[in-house]
Amino acid sequence: MNVKAVSYIRAIEEGWSRPLLFRCDDGNQYVVKLLNNPQGIKVLPNEMIAFRLGRLLHLPVGECAIVHVSGELITQSPALRDMQVKAGPHLGSVYRETVKVLQNADDLTGCCNLDKAAGMIAFDHWIQNWDRADNIGNILVSKEDDNKKIVMIDHANAFTGSWTLDSLKENRTNRSVYWGKIYELFIPHISDKRLFKSALRQIQSLSKAELWTAMSGLPRKWSVSHTEQRKLVKYLEYRKVAAGEALKDLRKKF
Repeated sequence: MNVKAVSYIRAIEEGWSRPLLFRCDDGNQYVVKLLNNPQGIKVLPNEMIAFRLGRLLHLPVGECAIVHVSGELITQSPALRDMQVKAGPHLGSVYRETVKVLQNADDLTGCCNLDKAAGMIAFDHWIQNWDRADNIGNILVSKEDDNKKIVMIDHANAFTGSWTLDSLKENRTNRSVYWGKIYELFIPHISDKRLFKSALRQIQSLSKAELWTAMSGLPRKWSVSHTEQRKLVKYLEYRKVAAGEALKDLRKKF
C-alpha cells in the first residue's frame, strides 16, 4: 500500500528510530520511520516484510504502508527541513487514538484474540525478532467498537536488525530462545503447548512463492537488492526448522 503525506503533525517522543507523525491522503495518521532514521535503512524493509509475513499467517500485525513525503511538503515545513527529512518513500504504521501500550496482565483482560499469542511468539522466533519479548512498546492493546485486541507493532529488529548477507547465513540456523516479561504475560492464555506446534505448522506451510510476495515492490531507495531478497527468502526457509528447535525449549516455560 502506498500513501502520500499531506501534512506534518509532530515528532513521536518514543522509539530509537525517532519517528514522525504525518497525516496522509487516505485520511489516516501514520507514525513514519524515515529513510535516514538513526537505526539505519534496514529498518524500513524489515518492518514491511515482517508486516506482510504476519498477514500471511493471519497474525494481528499493525497496518503498514509506504509513505511518500514530497519535497514540496518538506519545503513548506521548517521543522522537516531542520530535521533534514529527505523526500521519498518512507515506512509508516497507522496511528490510532484508541490504543495503549501493553503494561500488565490486567490489560489483556477481555482481549478477543489471545488465541494468537502462541502464533506471535512463534513468529518472533522465526524472523528472529528478539526485541518483543521484553519490550512493552512492541505490543499494543486496541479497543474499537467494543472489541479489545492485542496488536503487534515494531518489527525493526526482525532478521536480527541491520542484517547483511553474511549475518543471514550466520544466523539462519540459530536456535536462541527469546524470553521476557511480555511473553510471561501470555502464560495464562496458552493452555496447551500444542498451540506452538500448530503455529509452527502454519509457518512451515508458507511456500517460497509466498515468501517472495513479502519482498515484492519494495522501493529502490530502501536499498534491498534482488540478491539480498533471494538470500532473505533462503534464510526464512532455513528458519522454519531452527524456529521449531527453539520452540521445543521455549515450551518448557508454559
